[in-house]
Amino acid sequence: FDVEPGSPEDFTCFAAITNTLNSVFDCVLPYSSNIPSFGSDWGFVMAYSSPNPKESKDKFVNLNAKVVDDIISSDITDIEDIKSGANGNAKKGEEILRYYDGETHRGLFSLTKPVRLRLQKDKRIMTRDNPVFMF
Repeated sequence: FDVEPGSPEDFTCFAAITNTLNSVFDCVLPYSSNIPSFGSDWGFVMAYSSPNPKESKDKFVNLNAKVVDDIISSDITDIEDIKSGANGNAKKGEEILRYYDGETHRGLFSLTKPVRLRLQKDKRIMTRDNPVFMF
């Protein structure tokens, strides 16, 4: 499950959504990425269940950059090349992905100190009786 709660610097929704997901899922990973057309970082929260939440979160967040790059090289293929039957000559990996690689993966989960501190302090959980709105 992945949700886009807005800018991590605007705490209207980011912390409340993160906390709400934490009340439902075993593994919740807030992260952010710079979105040039927005003129700032934009926040996302990934949530899932796992039999071993701590190990699962640590393993995902701390993936070695080379491991991510190897996965991209072996598993990403240009869909247009597949449709056209490129017969083994399809573009792969980093030729296709313009903004994501192993080093970027590591940076996505490195939230700024003010964001991390705010997430620690904000305890709001969204419910039907206690909704949070962003305009």
